Amino acid sequence: MKKALKELIENAPKKTVGTFDALMIISNGVYDGFYGKNGYNNILILGRVRVNEESTWYKVSEYGDKLDILSREITHCPFNLDIPTKYGVPVIWFDYPIYIDNSLEISSVLGEIRKKENK
Repeated sequence: MKKALKELIENAPKKTVGTFDALMIISNGVYDGFYGKNGYNNILILGRVRVNEESTWYKVSEYGDKLDILSREITHCPFNLDIPTKYGVPVIWFDYPIYIDNSLEISSVLGEIRKKENK
């Protein structure tokens, strides 16, 4: 694990409900949750919130084993993926914000692409 990623994870505050503009997906060891070992790894999911030029990464889920992202309102929504050299793990984003409510902190994390709010 890269030093910058380790520091990011250690310092990221927890936010299990919110609207994020990007998600970082990090393998976090073998899943051994409610259903026991299931052949998958835990997924640490960080969500980025950008306000003006400042952005903060938050811990959305520390032990999920599945991430689903739905799009009910938007029919055409390109998917973007990059692996920043600084962190060495995939970051995904869409042209629209991703709303996640993981308040129950279950292993299946569900996100929904939503229309941008009018300001």
